Parts: sequence; C-alpha cells; structure tokens
Amino acid sequence: SSGSITTATSGNIIIDSTGTPGAFSLGTITSAGTVNIGLATAPSSITLNGTITGGVQDNITLDAGTGSLDTNEQSITGIGASSSITLIADTIDLGTTADKISAGTIVIKPQTTSRTVGIGDSATGDFNLTVAEIGTLTGYAGLTIGASGNTGAVDINNITFEGDTTIYGGAMALETITTVDKSVTLNARGGVTDATADTNDNFTLGSGILTIAATTSSGYIGTSGTGAIDINTTGQVNLSATDQFTGAIYVNFNGATAKNLGTVTTGTSTTCSISSVSGSNITQS
Repeated sequence: SSGSITTATSGNIIIDSTGTPGAFSLGTITSAGTVNIGLATAPSSITLNGTITGGVQDNITLDAGTGSLDTNEQSITGIGASSSITLIADTIDLGTTADKISAGTIVIKPQTTSRTVGIGDSATGDFNLTVAEIGTLTGYAGLTIGASGNTGAVDINNITFEGDTTIYGGAMALETITTVDKSVTLNARGGVTDATADTNDNFTLGSGILTIAATTSSGYIGTSGTGAIDINTTGQVNLSATDQFTGAIYVNFNGATAKNLGTVTTGTSTTCSISSVSGSNITQS
C-alpha cells in the first residue's frame, strides 16, 4: 500500500530493502532533507503513486538496482540550484508529462554498466529514454545519462536537451542532438558515428560547447565522406580519439557562422580531417 511521509523542519528519509529484493510502492514523500530510496545491491521494483519533494539544496535518489523504476506520471522535485535527482534502474519509465522532474542536476543511469542505451524515439537500447521522457526533465543546469565505466552501446535519435548534457557509454551512433546554447559532452568507449551517414547536422547547439572523447583502443570520431560528424555551433569544439591506430577524426563544420576549434587529440598513425563546409573559416583557440 502507499501512504505519505513528511519531515517538517529537518531530517532525511531513507527507505531500503535490507539487502534482499524488494518492491516499493510509494505515496507522497515530502522531506526537509535528502530522500534515498532503494538498494543497489538487490534488484528492486520502485513505482511512484505520489509526488516526491526533497529539501532545499538536498538530494533525491531512487535506486532500483538491476530492477525497474516507474515514475507513474508523478513529479519529483529538487528545490534549489544545488539540488540533485539520481535515478538508477536497468529498466526505466519516466512517463510523458512534461516538466515534472526538476532539480539543479539530474543523473539517469542503468545499474548494469553493459546495458545498451537508446535516447530518442525509436532509438535502440534496453535502457530507453524517448523524446517525451526527456521532456519530463526541466530546470536542470546539468543532465548526465549513464556513468563513467559504462560500456553498452548508445543509440541517439533526434533529441533536444534543455540544459548542459553529458552522455557516457560504449560505441555511440547519433542522428541529431539539439540545444539552445547549451553544452554537450559525449564520453564514448568506442567509435562515435553518424547513424545515417549524411550531411545533416549531428549537433545543432547554438553557441554551446561540444566535447567528444573516444577514449578506448577502438575509439574514433566519424568516418570518411558522408560518415563525418556534422557540427553546427559557434561554441568551442573539443575532440579526442587517442588510440594510435584507430583514433581517426572526421568532422565537418556546418553553418555560416564562426567555427571555434579547441583541443584536438588524435592517434599518431591515423587521419584527422576537419573541414568547414560553408561560411567562415575555422579558428583554433
């Protein structure tokens, strides 16, 4: 059954399943401090049947481990720019109600590091986030999907992020990521490819900073010809593919405005091809 829990002026709320698998059906929770629900060491099922509100500048964590998390269209609210929400589960359903999950920073990740991730409608992944699910997130200065050490492939279809966004995973295939002057960072343990191998923008970021790091022995950024990663931003672009033999970089700058290239690191025995398709020259800073 689902009831309500409130701490009036101080105190944290911690609920776990004492080391064994558990099912949590949660009513309304209002805390003056942190909220920590679940247990990473045992698979859990977490379903919300009421809203969750954390204390001012405090943290909310819902951790289903290798189990499932269903927000059931309920709101989760962190109060203040330093507040955070962390959602952990191998299967997740954020719902479709826009702007109902809000905090200064939001982290969403599978417990199993090899879990494949799909971001955007029709994206392929066992841990899947649709356009509507990303649209449930609001108010964040920073969004992180995945975590350092994740190795599962990431498939990114057309998606728009409200704030600065970092994505971790294995090999990454992408169509288009859009922001309004916000930064995007991809940390890939494998190649980063244009899923459709065309000349349409893979990144449309306004003045947002773009950082792509392909750090493992199989890492590279784009391929030759139409397989190059197509970038449209006036913000700085930083690229790193460090393997000596596979760390090639193929990038095209689209758009008629200024192109700002930052740090570039590539394999010593590979190709680095960075082109301006139209408009102004590339300036490195």
